[in-house]
Amino acid sequence: MKILIVSANPLISSQNPGSPRIGCLCRELAKKHTLYFLSPFTEAELASAYGSAEELRQMLAEVVQLPLAPQPSWLGAWAHRLMRTPRYITWFSNPLYSLKVRVQINAEIARLKPDLILGHSAGAIQYLPRTTQTNLPTVVDLVDSGALLNSRNLSQAVTSSRSIFERFVLTIDNFLFHYYERWLARRGQVCTYVTQGDCDYARKYSGINNVAVVGNGIDTSYFQPGSWCRTRRLLVFIGVMDYAPNRDAALWLGREIFPRLQQSCPDLTLALVGMSPPAEVSALGDNPAITVTGTVPDVRPYLSEAFCFVCPMRLGAGLKNKILQALAVGIPVISTRAGADGLDMTPDVHYLEANTPDEYQQQITRLMNEPGLGENLIRNGREFVDRGFSWASRAEELVGMFGKRSLAQRSAASNPRVLVLDAGARPALAVIRSLGRAGAEVIAAGESVHDIGLKSKYVAGTFISPSSSEKPTKFVAWLRGVLEQEKPDILLPITTASTEAVLSAAEELRRFSKIPFSAAETIRQANDKWALYLTARDIGIAVPDTELIKNDSPLTSEAEQRLRGFTYPAVLKPRVSDYLSGGRICKWPIIYPKTFSDVQNWFDRRTADMPDYLLQEKLPGDGAGVFMLCQKGEEKLVFAHRRLLEKPPTGGVSVLSESVDPDEQALAASRMLLKKLNWTGVAMVEFKRKADGRMALLEINPRFWGSLQLAIRSGCDFPVDLCNLYLTDFMLPTTTLAKFEKGIRLRWVLGTVDHVLIRLKNDPLAAMRFIFENGLQLFQSGKSTCHDVFDRSDWRPFKQEVINYCRNLIGRK
Repeated sequence: MKILIVSANPLISSQNPGSPRIGCLCRELAKKHTLYFLSPFTEAELASAYGSAEELRQMLAEVVQLPLAPQPSWLGAWAHRLMRTPRYITWFSNPLYSLKVRVQINAEIARLKPDLILGHSAGAIQYLPRTTQTNLPTVVDLVDSGALLNSRNLSQAVTSSRSIFERFVLTIDNFLFHYYERWLARRGQVCTYVTQGDCDYARKYSGINNVAVVGNGIDTSYFQPGSWCRTRRLLVFIGVMDYAPNRDAALWLGREIFPRLQQSCPDLTLALVGMSPPAEVSALGDNPAITVTGTVPDVRPYLSEAFCFVCPMRLGAGLKNKILQALAVGIPVISTRAGADGLDMTPDVHYLEANTPDEYQQQITRLMNEPGLGENLIRNGREFVDRGFSWASRAEELVGMFGKRSLAQRSAASNPRVLVLDAGARPALAVIRSLGRAGAEVIAAGESVHDIGLKSKYVAGTFISPSSSEKPTKFVAWLRGVLEQEKPDILLPITTASTEAVLSAAEELRRFSKIPFSAAETIRQANDKWALYLTARDIGIAVPDTELIKNDSPLTSEAEQRLRGFTYPAVLKPRVSDYLSGGRICKWPIIYPKTFSDVQNWFDRRTADMPDYLLQEKLPGDGAGVFMLCQKGEEKLVFAHRRLLEKPPTGGVSVLSESVDPDEQALAASRMLLKKLNWTGVAMVEFKRKADGRMALLEINPRFWGSLQLAIRSGCDFPVDLCNLYLTDFMLPTTTLAKFEKGIRLRWVLGTVDHVLIRLKNDPLAAMRFIFENGLQLFQSGKSTCHDVFDRSDWRPFKQEVINYCRNLIGRK
């Protein structure tokens, strides 16, 4: 397989100072693949940085030099400052140079025809074409989250003595860093970081959904353990010293921590090892017990002679190679929590944690005085490195994240095409954005040109469909023609009406496209509430007390006696909520009888075309929903939320919801039921609590739900994972977490406005009191709050929603 690597950094081996990430990845990839390397360095410069020209020639099939960035003009430098762009973004300082580099990279892609493109470091990723232009698998390796680093800088500034102006500038930078990182991430189908923490932050605060972890590794054959001597008194810190987080750590260590340590142990010495120390770091060498080495040919002698490796990092992001090196060489490590971030290490097992000068003093004292502590840390640390930080496994993760087929086979294929129906529904917009960001080619269909989903920038093509509820036969005929013309890989109906229409012709439509649902018989069994209750009862799941009333059955004396004895108030609901009959989707109302007389009156009003009904006990407890994705009954994803506000306020559509742990009873019952049904696809399983505390099953909905965007934002990307169950030729990059994030809130802005207006209309005084008491909850936004329709990076759907809302208001008048 041919891999084209575009990097702004040179290749560095484990023997040389600096990050060896791209060098070690290339070394492992070259064992199985053909590598082409594009960078602003000559082959001689790369060989000098790597340390061996012969190894470099064996590793790379071809080196292509990109033009060096010229010094920005006076005007370009000021444009850079005014736009507050990171130093690696050259578009504002020299757009002609940026265009030249992009043209050259595009030409090399056309010439080499690679199977995979790997962009490493933000300085190179900015020049990559978008995947929609190349149709090639592309990974952008941002390594560390610059937005997370900048956020930590801002947090430190708020608690420090920096001026208000400096804090204001950092706040602007913080906002722009999130924008630029999101801009860079769009160059790839997958955006990789070295830690799960960086991925979580990028997803949560930068809105980057196509993230994955490809951690750092360690060359364990180069960093070998030696013999640790507890009587040595040398402390070591390693890093490129002009890198801001390393500089901050070195200064804090030299000015505050080390003087405190010397008070209790005067014979301690400190070595600050690393290239490019700035003047303030070099000045620490004025203390005779501190050595500032500058560039060294090999860091191993310093590590092997050390009593302890200290990592007092307060800033930065990503994963610290320096800690892995110390663990591999076999010396104890004392680190801050921020320094150990991204390494799944346990304090007092793999390292000692210290976050203040006093804590550093306590941990050094422990290491000196507790027999066996250092040996245990060394043994556990080396096992930790050997177990999970092989560069070969990291290279396999990188090329293997595109799924079932090899990348060589994938290269001839375009991105998967998905036809999303019901573009006017909010879940459809969430699906469109999710799949579009993951690299799929999304075609959207709606019943009106004003549907919000049709306005998304992630839509590659649009269609206007007949109404699936009013004209299902015409809708199916239209859909057959579109599928035959567009040949999408997957068809995704969103609403109940379109799902029912698609299932009515599923056997025919599956000739043109995959429909990600269970067999139509299974769906109909789930839609038939009486059959569902019987199935649930057979496997021990609680259901409401229910009586089946067939449409053709009269109210006999026996039936009357039985219904009189039912507990009221009760619920009368159709056996099947939505079904195809007489050329249209029928939906019959739910009735709430307070006494048997109400049921008797309902019997008198029945018509021949009505379906069977269920008389059901009205449950007093709280409701709970479990949202799942299954494959042949096996759970793939699970999510739950709670409703905070609804429209109307008495109960209805959620306008403010929050991700929570699923109810244990409801989750266990959902797993049993979906396994019994051999379910494939998404399912919204609804429950309500009975008076005895048990969760009773209400229904299953085989479709996406209204708060889908909350699930995606919390880490459960149901649309992507659903499509991956059916994509045999290629897979979208899966972006889900093993456990979703709790406490994330989803707000539907215009739904919240409606909620308030309904309250004002019904009871103005009570509404004003409600607004006064809950104003912050109604309108406050923050890092843990996301929006259903509004999205800064895809704003046109919200604009269309506002227009539609205003039109409806005028219509109401």
